[in-house]
Amino acid sequence: MDEVSNKCDNIHSTSDASNKRTCPLAVYDCRDVQLNESSLQEHYTSEQHQKSLVRCTQSIMESMNGVYSEADIDMKEEKTSLVENYEKLSIITRNTETIYDQLIQTDVEMFRCDQQNSTLLQELNNIQTTNSLEKAYRDTISLNQNILRQDITMFEQQVADESQIIKEGPDGTIVWKIINVREKTYDAQSERQTSI
Repeated sequence: MDEVSNKCDNIHSTSDASNKRTCPLAVYDCRDVQLNESSLQEHYTSEQHQKSLVRCTQSIMESMNGVYSEADIDMKEEKTSLVENYEKLSIITRNTETIYDQLIQTDVEMFRCDQQNSTLLQELNNIQTTNSLEKAYRDTISLNQNILRQDITMFEQQVADESQIIKEGPDGTIVWKIINVREKTYDAQSERQTSI
């Protein structure tokens, strides 16, 4: 509409030597005749000019509708895009919540595994301590057995030595019975034994 007003205003501002003008709505089938200043008022109220004015207004409205239609289409596309993005964000949010729940569950499982590992490590340490004590006990028993064997061997030797005494005489002399003379002589010579 401003376009029409501007064109109409240009009629008043434009002047030529003959003071004649062309109707600015000539492109909309208004009479393409030269008008002078006095006939402008009459021309503007004519049926031909009014029809041209309606066609011009319709053309402007159609072009505006095209703009609005494009804007509506753009808005619909934007709305569709926003809805799609919202749906994607909703899915991502749900997936994030699921992953968060799984992480919490994994953390709980890891804590439980750590507790079990600590318990098993403590039990292993207890078993190792028990094994060390049992080994020390077995070593002590083995040492005691060796000492007992030596004592038994010593007692057997004493018994053998006493069995070698045959008789004690009235004057205090003792008669010995010596067995394995050859071995005892060899032991004395090799210094394994101090005397026969």
